[in-house]
Amino acid sequence: MSGIINSTGSKSGVIGTTVGTPVQVVPAGHIVDVQTALYTGESAYAANYDGYAISALSVTMNPADGNDILITCHISCSADSGIRGGFWVSKSGTSFLSGNVGDTNESRHRAAASFGGTGDNVLQQCSFQNFDEDPYTGSSITYTAIADGESTYGVMVNKSYSNGNSPAVYVGMSSITAIEIQR
Repeated sequence: MSGIINSTGSKSGVIGTTVGTPVQVVPAGHIVDVQTALYTGESAYAANYDGYAISALSVTMNPADGNDILITCHISCSADSGIRGGFWVSKSGTSFLSGNVGDTNESRHRAAASFGGTGDNVLQQCSFQNFDEDPYTGSSITYTAIADGESTYGVMVNKSYSNGNSPAVYVGMSSITAIEIQR
């Protein structure tokens, strides 16, 4: 502090002050928020063109305007021998997260990841990533993993198709993680 002492002994002058609140700038590419859900239960899903939500594999984000969201999914799965299954991510109830599934080609089904069942006590792994560019809407967004099986046969999540009661048979774990990235 600098100043002049007056006759009453009090000081007057300029004291180093900060005007306003400092703004913290987050550089592009930095992680702003991470939400994850782990699913250790077991479930089965039959065929449905729009798929079935794996409700335990759901995360909600509130992205800032201009930021992006990277979604990663890892799903332990199985199905009967020769039966195919697929997975993808929906965005707040839509069928597909735009641009993150294969294009429709005639009557072929769209998915972000797919597999073929072996019909035994083997668990397979489907892992995939989705990218939601500038998803800001002013409200929260929920990303949910979707499962679909061929015909009337089921796709198993976190358990093998035969699901034998043996120490040699494994039970899996699945996850979804959403990462908000500063643009």
